[in-house]
Amino acid sequence: MKRSQLKRYTKLKAKPYRLDPGKDGVAWWKSRREEAFDRDHWMCRRCGSDRQLDAAHVIGLGRGRSRYNQREPRNALVNICTLCRDCHQGQTLGKWQWSEIFIDVAAIAKEIGTIASLSSASSAFAVRWLR
Repeated sequence: MKRSQLKRYTKLKAKPYRLDPGKDGVAWWKSRREEAFDRDHWMCRRCGSDRQLDAAHVIGLGRGRSRYNQREPRNALVNICTLCRDCHQGQTLGKWQWSEIFIDVAAIAKEIGTIASLSSASSAFAVRWLR
């Protein structure tokens, strides 16, 4: 492939995966976060801290999905958990699992209708559990 062809090909193929949420999307996400914080009593569900709280997706959004999309099933309140920044970062890096804080990932997957982003061991369990 020539350099000019490669340049054109990469231009066509490269697409931004984050869409502009608009004012409605941002306001909706802020209210959804606050609903999760209220449900969890404004405390981290893992360590109990009340500082630097984040809204974490139990089953991640994945590339191409937006937290600002109200119709996205993974933005359901049951899939959002209140964590402090340290615990959220630890979970993202794989230092601890959701089962440590008694969150049933398979039940959430069933409720929102997906098992796509679960690990292979968890998804095998979820498939057996969903039958």
